[in-house]
Amino acid sequence: NTAEMLLKEVGVATANDGTRAAGVAAMSATLAQLGVPMDGVDLRDGSGLSALNRVTCSALLKVLQLGAEGPLDAGLPVAAQSGTLATEFVGTTMAGRLRAKTGTLTGVKALAGYVDPLDGSDGGTIEFVLISNMPGTQTSSVHHGKPGSEGPIRAMRQATAATPGYTSGLSVCTTAPSTP
Repeated sequence: NTAEMLLKEVGVATANDGTRAAGVAAMSATLAQLGVPMDGVDLRDGSGLSALNRVTCSALLKVLQLGAEGPLDAGLPVAAQSGTLATEFVGTTMAGRLRAKTGTLTGVKALAGYVDPLDGSDGGTIEFVLISNMPGTQTSSVHHGKPGSEGPIRAMRQATAATPGYTSGLSVCTTAPSTP
């Protein structure tokens, strides 16, 4: 696939070695040099499809912070407007304000991106990362509110309902895990 080929090209460019291992080593070293916390991160391929890959919320959050207002930010789907979020958050205060990448693998769902403040508020953009990889995570349907769409998108909908017009960010009480 394209991501694997690009990873091997990175290996050639940095170590004159067109292998997955060389590309992963270069990618990991670059992330560390940029200040991305690598504890708990284990990269195995370029596509992110290996079941052995491990990425932490802290690592993804730092990547989002580094990419804010750049090509990474500009390329993300927008809630109720484009890409994998075109049919999500329609008719909510997140429409047009939430930009995020969705991710789904067997037993894993993720949503990571940015939420802009409401027009006229003095709040700043919120960067967020939500990953659900607990046993029983439903992945049969990612979008459209169909059965099985539990996980990060549902959590973001709940946060939206709890704080529709935030001005200075979400409180820990609002975003902390709840007990059954």
